[in-house]
Amino acid sequence: MLEKIEWKSLRMKLAIGAKVAEKEITLEKGKRIVTAVVTNVVPVQLVNLGLYENGNEISAPMNLEFWKRSNSGLYLDGFKPIEFKGGSQISVRIASTVAITDTDLEIEIVFGIIKEDTTC
Repeated sequence: MLEKIEWKSLRMKLAIGAKVAEKEITLEKGKRIVTAVVTNVVPVQLVNLGLYENGNEISAPMNLEFWKRSNSGLYLDGFKPIEFKGGSQISVRIASTVAITDTDLEIEIVFGIIKEDTTC
């Protein structure tokens, strides 16, 4: 069966002096979801990103480096799969143990919602 991918993106900023930023995004239901992150700068401190649904952890907070797309395998193989099939609103939280000092950290997180293509 063929698959089609619906792409959604979310931009966030962890401003100078801040330790935490959070935004919400609604993800439609799919058979699986993959994601990747890009940043405007490489932060000097460790910054974690975590995904939550109704306060429950979908994907454990981990360093932004683990969320970056790799160049291995086929195109979708480079994205991080998440254990969530969508169909609800989720919270994306970025957090650092120390406040951002040099420049605002901006991130864009992209979600690929993989669905079966029923048009064929």
